[in-house]
Amino acid sequence: MSFKRWKIVLFVFSLAVLFLGATARSQAQQTDFFIPQVVDGGGYRTLFTVTNLSASTVAPFTIQATFDPAFGGGPAAILSIPGQTGGQASASQTVAPSGQITISTVGAAGGVKVGWAKISTPATVGVSAVFLVVDGNGNVASAAGILPQPSQPTFTVIGMIKSSAKTGVAVLNPSNVDAHATFKLLDANGSQVSTDKAMTIPGLTKIAQFFDEGSLFAGVTNFDGSVAISSDVPLQVLSLRLDFPSGNVATLPNLPGRTGVPLQHADASFSWIDATPAGGGGRIALGTDVNSTDVNGKTTNIAFPFSITMYGRTYGNTPFDQMSVSEDGWVSMGNGFAATPTALPSATLPPGLVAPFFANFHYNNTNPNVGVFSRVDGTLPNRRFVIEWTDVSFVDSSLGTSARFEVVFFEGTSDIKFQYQVVGNNPAGPGIVVGIQDDTRTQAVSVDRSSNPPGANKAKTLQYFGGTNYTLVQN
Repeated sequence: MSFKRWKIVLFVFSLAVLFLGATARSQAQQTDFFIPQVVDGGGYRTLFTVTNLSASTVAPFTIQATFDPAFGGGPAAILSIPGQTGGQASASQTVAPSGQITISTVGAAGGVKVGWAKISTPATVGVSAVFLVVDGNGNVASAAGILPQPSQPTFTVIGMIKSSAKTGVAVLNPSNVDAHATFKLLDANGSQVSTDKAMTIPGLTKIAQFFDEGSLFAGVTNFDGSVAISSDVPLQVLSLRLDFPSGNVATLPNLPGRTGVPLQHADASFSWIDATPAGGGGRIALGTDVNSTDVNGKTTNIAFPFSITMYGRTYGNTPFDQMSVSEDGWVSMGNGFAATPTALPSATLPPGLVAPFFANFHYNNTNPNVGVFSRVDGTLPNRRFVIEWTDVSFVDSSLGTSARFEVVFFEGTSDIKFQYQVVGNNPAGPGIVVGIQDDTRTQAVSVDRSSNPPGANKAKTLQYFGGTNYTLVQN
């Protein structure tokens, strides 16, 4: 049975919210607490009990519950406020010193809707909660406490997929921007099981799934381990366990995210890095090339200035590792050759291909101001390696006269950034490829140039989220 079905058929939340915190915190500071899971309708309700633990100070708070359209919800007046008639989508209340107030969803007629709640208060706060499961007759079947925690970018939760029990999560993105989250399944020995799964969670929306469901780890059975969750935006995560055949549900504690280098991403803003000698870079020698009909795609091999990781594989670990650089606007993680741009992924193109602007180019190698240049800038462990194609000429004159673009590799992250200053007059035309592919030549991110062609003073960043998961972000 899917996690969504359990939410819609079985789950009711009774949340006793107790405000407690360090007395030294300023009363003017607002604290927000998000409850990742709320249910209403079909005879079910969610109860929120707010208790003021101060014996001398009134505790004001605001509560708002939101239905998620992805789970059958929509704008609705869902809160029943003591002393008021009808329902409201939000409420501002105060709790007397040592007092208590209970607010509930209205138990609307019709189908069950699910969403989340936000409680805000300028008081010093802490939160506790009780989670109730009821059967079709309204009898309590099981109960579990919810341990609240702040929004975080990384979590470790229990992952169990067995015939007797399984676990899942409700993940809420409480921000207004998209969150790119990665789920990594690890067994009891710390070994990875299955391919990492990446999800984009839009702002102010949620996902709720068992770990053996389709968009996560379908096909995994008899598993007992953990799931590492990481995101570029802090999330709220509620972890649940469902037992069979009893149907009992329990909330599980979330552990801190695994230690290591935090997931950091290069942005997609345009910020040109000059790799020519004027900017502190040097020329990459590719031989003499003065023939405007040359389509041979001259390449050379250069050393890695630091280790570069792409699609989970690290290159440049030894002095023998080489990167191929082509006059035709691409590089590869190893010895490679390609004369003709081909749609990605392609078995005829080099493995570990990075193509900011793969086209047939040529240039006069006797002109010191044109050609291919490279530069390393920054300081360890946050260096950048830039390869720049400057004023290289199109062999196909219908694409334009020349182009100027670059690729940027980042130390400590698998992100890859493409930047463009000059792109000719037809960057969406034939004979151009923009994108990357892995070392197996089966996984790729290919930029659709009909809708997102390279543009002057624009950038495209491929952000890495584990496994084979790259996400294209562009300005």
